[in-house]
Amino acid sequence: MSEPTISSTQANRDSSIRTKNKPSNNPQGAEKFRKLNPNWTEKWFELGNHRYSYRSPDVCEKNNSDCTIKSLVKIMNKMSAYPNQKKEFIPSEKHVGDVDIPGPWGVDDVSSTAIYNKKGTQIGIKNQTLENHKLHNGVVERTINESKNKLFIQTKGAGYSTLGGPNVWLPELIWGEVDQLLINEHNKNKAKK
Repeated sequence: MSEPTISSTQANRDSSIRTKNKPSNNPQGAEKFRKLNPNWTEKWFELGNHRYSYRSPDVCEKNNSDCTIKSLVKIMNKMSAYPNQKKEFIPSEKHVGDVDIPGPWGVDDVSSTAIYNKKGTQIGIKNQTLENHKLHNGVVERTINESKNKLFIQTKGAGYSTLGGPNVWLPELIWGEVDQLLINEHNKNKAKK
């Protein structure tokens, strides 16, 4: 995922992104600011860059035979690629879906593609906004990751659009429900065994 850019002058001028770790008046200071603040936006409701990251609760422990990246990706493809997913994502087929952002904007389509690791195994899904999406131009990558023998969902988004602020403020509200669908389905499948 390419990183959105922000000038150090703009970062200093825009009080909406001021935090304890303010950038200095040089490009190295702005880069340090971005590293210390992974969730940020240039403009809360106007056209500008934004970036956010959200980690789900742990889905399962890898010492259980049903807790694999492959099994969780299969569920993600089925129902947890993006909000309001209506049809299964099949990696070998073109996939466009309406995430249906609440509000008066109408259709908000994304084009989905698979994310693979170096071994060629699918580990997640990349959603690219299309022109009719209110947050176009933007991208979200959702991957299954491991930490301390537990698997979780990592969602990272970035873009240059209006309404970037809600993505930065509310990633749990936006993605928590989508993650919970995957967690519930995994638990349901586990209970069947």
